Parts: sequence; C-alpha cells; structure tokens
Amino acid sequence: MIISVYGIPRSGKDTFIEQVIKSKRNAYHLKGSKTLNELAYQKYNRKFRELRSEEQEKVRVLFTEHAKELDGHYDLVIVDGHYSFPSEHGFYSVFTEADLNLYDAFFYLKRNSDEIVRNFDSGDKKDYSDYLLSKEKVDEWIEYEINSMQSIVEAQDKDFIVLDSDKKATDYVCEFVKTSQDISREIADKISSTAKGKNVVLTDLDKTVSINDLTDDFLEYSKISPELPKKIFGGDYYTAYQFYIFHDKLINAANYNEAADYALKKLVLNENVVNDLAVLKKEGCVVALTTGIKDVWDKKNKELQVFDCIFGFDGKDKLIITPLIKKLVSKYLSSSYNVIAIGDSVIDLGMVLNAAKGYLVAMNKLDKRIIAKYDEGKINKTLMQPKYSNFKYKFAKEAEIKW
Repeated sequence: MIISVYGIPRSGKDTFIEQVIKSKRNAYHLKGSKTLNELAYQKYNRKFRELRSEEQEKVRVLFTEHAKELDGHYDLVIVDGHYSFPSEHGFYSVFTEADLNLYDAFFYLKRNSDEIVRNFDSGDKKDYSDYLLSKEKVDEWIEYEINSMQSIVEAQDKDFIVLDSDKKATDYVCEFVKTSQDISREIADKISSTAKGKNVVLTDLDKTVSINDLTDDFLEYSKISPELPKKIFGGDYYTAYQFYIFHDKLINAANYNEAADYALKKLVLNENVVNDLAVLKKEGCVVALTTGIKDVWDKKNKELQVFDCIFGFDGKDKLIITPLIKKLVSKYLSSSYNVIAIGDSVIDLGMVLNAAKGYLVAMNKLDKRIIAKYDEGKINKTLMQPKYSNFKYKFAKEAEIKW
C-alpha cells in the first residue's frame, strides 16, 4: 500500500511519518520533495522546480515507478507531500493527476496553528514567513488545503483522512490496512449474498429510523460531555480518523453496556419510516449503515425484524462506517441492484445521491450543511423527500418511499 501524508510547512510531517515507521514493521518513508530533486538531478542536472513542465512530468513518471517498486518490497510506503503554496493571488496547487492516481489513501496532518507558528519561528528555513508567522493565515492555508483536497480526492472515491498530530493519529495510521474502497466492496458483497431479488434498501438509523439520536442518550448516561462530538468533528471533518477517535471514547466508557441499554430505552422510532421499510422488505433486502452505536440497533431489530443486516461499530466489531463508505456501498450495489437510500444528514448525502431513488428525512430540523452544498450547486435536483417530513427542502420533491 502507498499512502501520502500532506500538510503545510512546519506541520511536522517528517517527524510524524518517522514515528509511524518506528511503530510499524516493514514500512518505508519515501521523501517526496527530496526524491523528486534527486531524480531531477539524475536526469537533467537541475532542481525539480527549475525544470520545464514536460521535464517535470517525466520526472514524476520516474517517481511513480520508484514508489511502485518500493511497494513491492514493503507493506507500507509513506510519502510526504505538499498540496499548495501561497502567492500574491491566493494559493496555487502543485497537486497533480499523477499524485491522485499513485496513492491508495491521502492523510492530512492538521496541526494547531500556534504550534506551526512556534515551529517556524524556531526553525532555520524562513520560506513563506508572511503566512507561517500569522495564526490567521496559517488557518486560512490549512482550511483551503483541506476543503480543496478533500473534494478532489473523494471525487475519485479515495480516502481523504484528516489527522491530529498526536500518538493516537500515529496508532491509527499503523492500523490502517484497508481502504474505504476495500471495506465497501466487502460490505456490498455481504449484502449481495443476503439480497432477495434485485431490490436493496440502504438506510441510516439515528434521526432517520429514529426521531432522536441515540448517541446523545449514550453520552448522557456515561457522563461523557455532550460537547465531545462537536470537539472531535469540529470543522465538519467527518473522515475515518474522527470516527475512530469518537468510537474509541465510547467503547472505553466504564459503563458501555449499561449506557447502550439506556439509549435503547430512550429510542423513539420514526414510525412512518419503519412502516415504509416493512413494506419495502416484502420485495427486497433492507440494510442499515450506521455511524452510531450498532449494539443498540441490533437489540431493537430483534423486536422489529425490519433489517436483514446492520453494519456499524459495536463492542465487538470495530467496523467504522464513514460518509465515503456509505457512498461507495450505494454506488457498488447500484450497478447490480435497484437501490433505494434513505438518510437525514450530509453524512448520508453520497449514499442517497448514488441510489436509483434517494430520500432525505427531516423530522426535527434541517441539516444546514446540505443546504450549503445545495447552494453551491452540488446536489442532484431529483432528490426526494417523504411526504411526512416536517421540514421541506426546496430542491427535493415530495414522494412516497416505494420501489
């Protein structure tokens, strides 16, 4: 596997990667800029940045060949990379299609701006001082890179994962052995083995099949701060690492089982959706993909008997369902099945947009992040909304949930 670690200068990419290398057997750090310069000198006797564009392309081909050769000898090859640099007209990207095609997954090291300013001030290199000595400009640079890079990478159905610069992030990268594409295909294959006929329903659970969010009740009973999700998912970074951190906090709650039982007692079903799923099940397979607590829903389903299978995180199975995985499962299944997808939030958006019929449920409040994406022209206008939704999206037409 070949992965990349991106981040602005002074974010500590080299140090972070070396920590991963020390912790993981048979891993190799391929230094991106250094290797490009070495290859440029070998072929043209000049620095990489001094080459003409066609010469740079040839050097990038050599770099790709070298990385793939290393991939044949190591379990993990990690490359440090730069996405953009500031200019008088904003930021310019140095990210290429060759980069996009080479890496199996893209990690972004998001370091605190205070630390980046301190690292820059104490270092010997003073490039980009106008940006790296200002917390505000550091934050602007990081935000630009994350938003721009995530859009490009996930459009190619590849993992884009935002990391903190701590031991937990090192552990996560060391444990990273399957991409979202691999996990999604495994889930799709399992669903295919269960599916009855050619119809499949994919649905979110919390605040879609239930009115309330069961995780809130779990946090309440566990005496975990209700601000924890906001802290972990701050900036709306719903990548695999954030779910990894969040679920780690939940599973290590001293009273996990009792909290799960409490959440189950507090569950308030969305009876309209449950009834629709029961009708759809007569002619198809009903599958839940949850970013919440699977244990609670497994217990509830023994009573409901609505879901043929539920995929998600619980006390035994550490499967982390992310927005990208939801999207990819829907996409993969849609090539062979008639898929209906139902959700309530921006986390479900990729899943519902890749289905033959996608429904957004809005019972308690509007997900403003979906509205924001709609205003940017990113939402399919054929999206539907169940007639019983309390709130209406102006771009979603009302319809019954049916095959």
